[in-house]
Parts: sequence; C-alpha cells; structure tokens
Amino acid sequence: MPLAKGKKYIVLARDNLSQYVEGQALQSATAKAVTNFVLEDIIYRYGYISQITLVNPLLGPIRCIIF
Repeated sequence: MPLAKGKKYIVLARDNLSQYVEGQALQSATAKAVTNFVLEDIIYRYGYISQITLVNPLLGPIRCIIF
C-alpha cells in the first residue's frame, strides 16, 4: 500500500451517466481544497456542469443546481 504522505482525506466525483470516477487525496477537508478539486479536476477538464449532488453520511444527499 502506498504511503499517505500526510494526506488524510479523499474527495471523489462520479459521473452518473458513464460511472467514470475522479478522485484526489487531500491533506485537509476544507471548502477551499474541495472547491479547487471541483474546479481543476472536473469543470476545467470537462466543462459546464448543470447539477452537483453532494453526499454526506450525516446529512444525506444534497443537490446543487448550477445555472
């Protein structure tokens, strides 16, 4: 198993149509780190997204509609 190199969190994104997964290990679970992941690894790479669904085990699914 590879070393964590100080990374404690994993953020994942999955396309519901193709089931393709993008992921990144993070050192901290801050809004800035997650926003950078969404911008750099999702939106800048694939373009416009009309909807993002966030899943938190404590809160359940949360839908964010982007216009």
